[in-house]
Amino acid sequence: MSKGSRLTGRGGDQGIPTPRPAHQINSSAPGTDAWAAASAAFSIASLLYTPGISYNTTDSTSPPSSPSMANESYASTLLDHARSLYTSAKDITPYTLYSDSVPAAASTYGSSQYTDDLCYAALALALATNESSYYQDAYNFYVNYSLTASHNVWNWDSKIPAVYLLFVEAALARPALALGAGLDVNLTGWQTEAEGYLDRIVNDDNRRGSITRGGCP
Repeated sequence: MSKGSRLTGRGGDQGIPTPRPAHQINSSAPGTDAWAAASAAFSIASLLYTPGISYNTTDSTSPPSSPSMANESYASTLLDHARSLYTSAKDITPYTLYSDSVPAAASTYGSSQYTDDLCYAALALALATNESSYYQDAYNFYVNYSLTASHNVWNWDSKIPAVYLLFVEAALARPALALGAGLDVNLTGWQTEAEGYLDRIVNDDNRRGSITRGGCP
């Protein structure tokens, strides 16, 4: 691990130096980005563990089979946590970055924004619960925070490209989410958004990232 990695905590997970303190976030020390990111992770995990999950696909593609690790009780627990974390992220204002509440986190994996996390968390919950209210939240975050036509890289700090792909997934697998929110399913529009992001990478027009041409730049 490089000197820089030791100082910042970046690098392989097995080599992060000790001590490794944990910092709590709460209403007094909020972390909108951390709450939302954790909510999204729990939502996606709950899908993985949900027995017999099915999708209303709009084409001839066969729905995915139930995962072998299906565990209804665990899936329900994960989803409960996802809902609770999302409620904190959405309702505790003013919205605040975790690294602003816990300055020690800024030198490791501090966030530059919370807008993508809020949208991603709402959309993940919509897919996990099949509830249109979460889809409406996701769409509102997408519009209000102008998340369209992103040039950001796709990494731990930038989830906007994942939002594009999840909107496509929702349009294909759960079109009733948009309809229940009074919105157009807009499959073509979401596909154009997602493909536009990928095209900008392929065409070296991303400004924030590009293809490495088979190795490190």
